[in-house]
Amino acid sequence: MAANDNTIERLVDLTMTLLNAPQGLTLDQIVNELPNYPNSSPSASRQQFERDKVLLRKRGVEVEVIESGSANDYRYRIDPATYYLPDLDLTDREIAALDLALAAVAVNGVSEVDGLSKIGLGNVTSASPVMDVDVSPYSPVLYQGIFMEAETRFDYSGVKRKVYPIALRFLLGHWYLEAYDTADKVAKNFRVDRIESEPSIGPRGSGVVPAGVADSGRILSVPSAVDEEEATETLVLDVDASAAWRLEQALGGGYATERRSDGSARLSIPIRSWKQARSWVIGLLDSAVVVSPAAARASMVEWLESVAQQPDPAPVSVSDASELDPSVEPTGPTGLSMTPTERRLQRLFAMLEWLAEVGTVDTSEVAARFGMTVAEVVAELEFAACFGRPPYSPGELMDIIVDAHTVTASLPDLKRTRQLSAPDAMVLVTSSKMLLEVSGGGAEGPLASAVAKLETALAAAKSVVIEIPQPPFLAELTKACEEARELEVVYLADSTEVETERVIDPLKCEVHDGQWYVWAWCTAREDFRIFHADRFKSVRDVGARRPGIDVGAADGVKLIESDDAETALVVLGPGARWVADSVPIVGRHVEEDGRIVVALSVLSTLWFGRLLLQAGPDASVLGPVDLVGCGRATAERVLRRYAATV
Repeated sequence: MAANDNTIERLVDLTMTLLNAPQGLTLDQIVNELPNYPNSSPSASRQQFERDKVLLRKRGVEVEVIESGSANDYRYRIDPATYYLPDLDLTDREIAALDLALAAVAVNGVSEVDGLSKIGLGNVTSASPVMDVDVSPYSPVLYQGIFMEAETRFDYSGVKRKVYPIALRFLLGHWYLEAYDTADKVAKNFRVDRIESEPSIGPRGSGVVPAGVADSGRILSVPSAVDEEEATETLVLDVDASAAWRLEQALGGGYATERRSDGSARLSIPIRSWKQARSWVIGLLDSAVVVSPAAARASMVEWLESVAQQPDPAPVSVSDASELDPSVEPTGPTGLSMTPTERRLQRLFAMLEWLAEVGTVDTSEVAARFGMTVAEVVAELEFAACFGRPPYSPGELMDIIVDAHTVTASLPDLKRTRQLSAPDAMVLVTSSKMLLEVSGGGAEGPLASAVAKLETALAAAKSVVIEIPQPPFLAELTKACEEARELEVVYLADSTEVETERVIDPLKCEVHDGQWYVWAWCTAREDFRIFHADRFKSVRDVGARRPGIDVGAADGVKLIESDDAETALVVLGPGARWVADSVPIVGRHVEEDGRIVVALSVLSTLWFGRLLLQAGPDASVLGPVDLVGCGRATAERVLRRYAATV
């Protein structure tokens, strides 16, 4: 028997045995009664058992430790309450709503989702998604840590972290892990795409968040996320007219302590710490100046000077984007880093659980469902028919009869619905909440009630939070699309920060990367354009949509027109490595000294300058020539604002 087969047999038998051992089994009993455990020494057996526990945990199966009170006397079992999914009691309307969410929202980055059919989902296969959301390959294991209340470890900003996870939050195109940091004893938010190592989780219940801190780790995407009682200081900013309008949209009212005739203002904003707020303020560029605290202003000036006076980078081994390794989106593991053996185990359990439900089925249907040949199905199920529980008498083996035509299975232990795996659960909850947020579906609708039932069953209420900011004129823009109306608008361009008046014919409104966009015909450009929905300062209906516009042609207009972009070559030191994981790149190369050379597309020098300023002195542009000085020039421009306000 191959080593791979040994592992599969041992893990299936271990699962079935511990699931039917209410009092638990000692390690000696497990090793002696189950095949394929090393018996050369107690330490070898222990090591293999611990590896098996970790592997089962990746499947969402937790091996519980029962302590007897005596030293070194432990028994192990799988609690049916955590192994099986409680009856969701979903109505037909709720199942239809969940199916619609799965079809409408593509969750990119999570593959190998095969357990949703167990709860009657995945029936809509012909529809194309109308929106998508990207997740990190690490997200499923973080999600598993949340609903298992398990201690989670990973590297972040060069520091080894041990946290108790609370929730995954999606805001403005980024995912954050809200978690209790055990070192600082406070709830924090960690950008998931900046986690530097694959997270590992501990046993169920090892990461229970202390009472009173679960709501204190809100995301500082904008300072309004901090309540007055949570703030440790007040950030005072002088902002120009365009920034004053944008911040009022983001923050709401009540922060302006002074308004000037030219539209500029002074804002007083409560913050938890300057360290958290600095990157946000840097992103405002020269439209905002820090007035106080004095330490924050000094820190800002010091940062700007470090970029403005940045020396040329040390030489690198590449000189052109063509020499970099292509950037490839993750398409394989789901964040649980499954080996081929683990993948085979997952497929086999999915197959057995489905057969337990259907009983008898054509072998060809099994093959089609699980992407196998008929011969592979026969071989795998003949192999599985040898699995079972000690003492492996006929009544304890899996009751499977298979040939090239038919499979018949009687598997009562597997007929009950097993808990959804972390990838299954995360895809289902994320797609449903994304559709609820975008569509405005009420808390009383079938989709909302289905999600509530699911999260109750998983003991993971509010485990995923989706926040899509609603632009002030979204209703008017959506109505113009639906009723074919033309609008006169005032628009603040994102690429230039210039305010313009124009007439547009809106064609569709869609969410991408957590933000609303409007596809429209622009009469000034006589072409299709895509607008940020939150950048409209005013809209006015001026009549019916002008005739002759090819509405379908708008679908061919891409959010980013790469044909118009320049490719910048940037070298990233330790403090700026996050850039490689936070913006789309077309290639990368890791130098021997650990620096990363990346190529990225630049459509706007304003955007590129903002990125370089936020990355700081550890990011240097190697080319092309017209972009080499972009970071320095941006820093110098902002510094002139500070010099003028001394």
